[in-house]
Amino acid sequence: MKVIAIVQARMSSTRLPAKVLLDLYGKPIILRMLERLIKSKRCNNIIIATTINPIDNIISDLCIDSGLEFYRGHPTDLLDRHYHCAKKYKADLILKIPSDCPLIDPSLVDECIELIQSNNYDYASNIHSHNFPDGQDVEAFSMDALEYSYKKANKEYQREHTTPYIYENKSLFKTIEMQSPYEEKSFYKYRLTLDYIEDYWLIRKVYNSFNGNVFTLKDIIKLLDSNNYIRNINSLHHSKAWYNNKNILN
Repeated sequence: MKVIAIVQARMSSTRLPAKVLLDLYGKPIILRMLERLIKSKRCNNIIIATTINPIDNIISDLCIDSGLEFYRGHPTDLLDRHYHCAKKYKADLILKIPSDCPLIDPSLVDECIELIQSNNYDYASNIHSHNFPDGQDVEAFSMDALEYSYKKANKEYQREHTTPYIYENKSLFKTIEMQSPYEEKSFYKYRLTLDYIEDYWLIRKVYNSFNGNVFTLKDIIKLLDSNNYIRNINSLHHSKAWYNNKNILN
């Protein structure tokens, strides 16, 4: 079974333009994210899925210069972009990971892959139970489920966010949510996603705290629990999340 991770990225993010190129410990933040993803033991390939807009030439150029594989597709129809990217790379199982998750823990990626494969699920994720901090987002789905939704989904938000048709139609698809080992925690106070400049300041502080060494979600939580200053850098955005606004697009 061929498992690929598709990282969607664009330059024209409305809240923090060009965020994927912000510096993180001497490299563009998207490259630091890929350094973490590549540590997944179950993912065969990682593809950057950007758009055909000329403004995103800089992303494809970065991929070429860095020896990374990429695909350029529809600017706003992410379902279309993911489907044609997955088809091009002959994927059997697809991971959808937004580029606003530079602190993603690769072990969560492996857990999600293992979960969906364990009982032949069509879809698995950690984004609906809210038992993981925002910014650790992983979704996995079969090529069959992606193709079916590509053909059937006709609502704008279903096209814009790739997977709503799958998880909204549980009579058609076998879905499951990942269980967090931290269910007792209030994860609204740990915001690890990259949408605003304050998020970037926190992410940079976290990354620099580990001096570029490998660190896990457990390490991040331990750091934030012991350092209120870092944890509260982006506190004005703690109540904001992707699922509160269907107009968010990465």
